[in-house]
Amino acid sequence: MATSTQLAQKVAELRANPIAIKRMLLGTLENLTDNEVIIIDPTNPFVFLMEASVSMASATMLDGEALTRQQYPSLAQTENDLYYHMSDADYLNRFYSPARTTFTVLLSLDEIKSKAVDMGNDMRKLTIPKHTEFLAADMTFTMQYPIDIIVMPSGAVNVRYDTSMPSPLYLLTSTTPDWGIGSIRGTKFLRLTIPVQQMLISSQMAQLNNLTGFSRSFTFSDKFYYARAFTKNAIDSDWKEIATTHTEQVYDQTTPTVALKVLDQELSVHVPQIYFNNGLIKDSLRIDIYTTKGALDFSLTNYTYTSFGARWLDHDYSTDNEFSKALQTFAGIAIFSESTVTGGSNGVSFTELRDR
Repeated sequence: MATSTQLAQKVAELRANPIAIKRMLLGTLENLTDNEVIIIDPTNPFVFLMEASVSMASATMLDGEALTRQQYPSLAQTENDLYYHMSDADYLNRFYSPARTTFTVLLSLDEIKSKAVDMGNDMRKLTIPKHTEFLAADMTFTMQYPIDIIVMPSGAVNVRYDTSMPSPLYLLTSTTPDWGIGSIRGTKFLRLTIPVQQMLISSQMAQLNNLTGFSRSFTFSDKFYYARAFTKNAIDSDWKEIATTHTEQVYDQTTPTVALKVLDQELSVHVPQIYFNNGLIKDSLRIDIYTTKGALDFSLTNYTYTSFGARWLDHDYSTDNEFSKALQTFAGIAIFSESTVTGGSNGVSFTELRDR
């Protein structure tokens, strides 16, 4: 049994095991009293006081150890530990980025003209929604801008990107996509060659309460690429994008901002209470989490047409966009790709980030 001189050292060694500390203390008591004092009744108030004291001491030592570790990046054991030391430069290229390719969509010209929706001025419109997902090789490839197919009063067709809401992840070089009109077995088709990125968008919705605030974690598969935050301050209003930051030490209290923290396969989201207090954030929050597989290099040429598919999505609409609904019932449609998936990058590992 430990003597009183040895007690302090052994308690430090057993700091994560309060049961062992209690057992050692009881043994020390017996040793110091030559076995004249032996606690055998677990309901003795002394036992409860000892257990409470031991539990508090263990928790205090472990917390002190964790706080000390957070002060030194070389002692970091988790990504959360590194957040205390990261500067803006450390976030550069930290996360994965997606590879790119193109998909070809063929749409029956007659079906476009019959299903396009009136938009006024004797013109009709069909829209491929901005977050449309193309599926191939067990991967998801996503658009970032809606494509409007306009049927003119003369019956002619014009195609253009809707750039009213620019994406921070993809800058267009032209407002006109690569398109043309061709014929297959006497049937005229509109051809669209659409650039996409290998990424999946997962939209997470939350109703906010200014009394309880908002802090929540969301899990995801694949690798983190990006996150965007949107709010609505009324049920019937549109989503409005707000700023995000990866550190809670830097944000403008006059600009609504969501604090993000990426921990392995989890995104922690926190809305600082100041924005509830000043009324800048009130009702609903939407977090779009972009994930990807990172660097890729392979061809889609050898995949059969049955390997391709599409999901017509626009996360900005709580209900279907009237100009996109018809795509769900299109019969004259074909989706394929003969392009190569290239580019992208892999993120910085925990060891690399710590060594920075």
